[in-house]
Amino acid sequence: MRAETIGADRFASGVEAGLSNYEEGVKPYLDVIASTSLPPRGPKGDPRNYERVKVMGEALRKKKVGGGS
Repeated sequence: MRAETIGADRFASGVEAGLSNYEEGVKPYLDVIASTSLPPRGPKGDPRNYERVKVMGEALRKKKVGGGS
């Protein structure tokens, strides 16, 4: 209930205050996404496209649990 009454007034300032923390936290993952080489894209609906998802998922998971890139 308190969130409804005073939360709206604090939302914008909270977002602004947390911006640098968010940027710092997400940057390593954006770097992984930018540097990950994906297999070629197939036509729409092609099952080979799931390989692209798998490669990206594995790269991001490795970053999260193993600290690698």
